[in-house]
Amino acid sequence: MSELETRILELLSSEKDPEKLMADILRVLMLYNGVLWISELYREVPMFHGTLGEERVKNKEDINDAVSKLVEMKIVQIEERLKGSFASEGFIREQLVYVTDQSFILKIVSKDSKFRKFIAERERIFREILGKKK
Repeated sequence: MSELETRILELLSSEKDPEKLMADILRVLMLYNGVLWISELYREVPMFHGTLGEERVKNKEDINDAVSKLVEMKIVQIEERLKGSFASEGFIREQLVYVTDQSFILKIVSKDSKFRKFIAERERIFREILGKKK
């Protein structure tokens, strides 16, 4: 087992913060092929928690701190990039957050029970919205 795999598995099994939030950020990133803008993480992480009936993270700084720790662990990277914006009719500078090894990390995270529970719940909600209840 590689050092990266060990670190990720330890995060995914943690029930204490900040590791729990770090794991949830990693799960959310993997729902989006390993990459999101930081502003999208601010929206998607609380949605992830709400879908699972958990207390939602309320503080952007907690997310920023958790992302910084994931960078230190070499699980994710951050790049300052230009992002198109309708609000400012042009581009804005924002942080792009992405995993260091998308296919390797997906193999690990896809086996995680919380990740799988979220996907199942999301599919149930979509079926309900589309009127295809099972």
